[in-house]
Amino acid sequence: MKLSGLERRGRAGLTGVLGGSIVIGAVLVLALLPTTSVAAQFTAASVSSCSVGSDPWAPAYDPVNHEVYVPNFLSNSVTVLKGTCTVAATISLGTGSYPSSAAFNPINNDVYVTDMALNQVYVISGTKVVSTITDSSFDGPRGIVFDPAGPAMCVANYNGDSVSFIGPTNIVAFTYPVGDGPIGIDYDPYWDTINVVNSDSNNVTVFDGFTFAHLGDVPVGGGPIGVAFDIVDDLDYVTNYQTNSVSVISDTSNIETIKGFDHPGELTWSQSELALYVPNVGNGKVFVVSGYSIVKKISTADSAYFATYDDSNDKVYVTNTDTNSVYVLS
Repeated sequence: MKLSGLERRGRAGLTGVLGGSIVIGAVLVLALLPTTSVAAQFTAASVSSCSVGSDPWAPAYDPVNHEVYVPNFLSNSVTVLKGTCTVAATISLGTGSYPSSAAFNPINNDVYVTDMALNQVYVISGTKVVSTITDSSFDGPRGIVFDPAGPAMCVANYNGDSVSFIGPTNIVAFTYPVGDGPIGIDYDPYWDTINVVNSDSNNVTVFDGFTFAHLGDVPVGGGPIGVAFDIVDDLDYVTNYQTNSVSVISDTSNIETIKGFDHPGELTWSQSELALYVPNVGNGKVFVVSGYSIVKKISTADSAYFATYDDSNDKVYVTNTDTNSVYVLS
């Protein structure tokens, strides 16, 4: 039986099938915010930059320590940024590692980083690796997100065409097949769903975040990469790298396509702007999206690929894989 949006939101605070429980009041309250006119809120953006490791990929924000964790794909490390652009630490992950994506776990306040080469996930507390999770299901682990309804850390295995669900004890409890080449992944608090972006089959696999049941596969544009949730409109936005567009998903339906991008990368939600920030690899600009429209274009420099939002200073952090730097937008 399909639950209403409010009922599904309330379910996330219950104990999930993986055991344990968590209160995500901050997420739920944000999801209940009224729709607001966004375009009038924008002001001119300033852009600063800082140097990180080689080939920085998908960063994550730690809302407890107010730090941004940047996986450096080609320098086998994670850069920790404090404040606007101060390097607080560089965490070495060892030779042969290819860290790709980071995500914050509010159960233990740790940051989890996937390693596509060594097929493992690092658990980082502060500036130290406190655990390394290995499992036979990991096969090119790429995207990662926390599912509060499970609760679980959900890992998209790019080479294995699957998703692994890590339970509260840092053990993989389930692994389920998805489409071809899963990369991006997000949690939708409105429907309590996990959305897995399959870059090679041009669709999104949707799981129930509470039961992990497969709810459907949603066709999107060509070469989809990233996905992020819009807490104002209760929608998920998927960037289509090859077709220069963004697909808008509600539950298990593709309801809109926004055009006009230039090879969009992995996007993030900005709570201060109540809008999505979409990096464009092709032209180095970051497009701001509200509803079904591009409402602003911010010039950075060179290519822009991955992004995350820091709620302590209301800034968006965008990685540049060509210049080994992070742009800070405010």
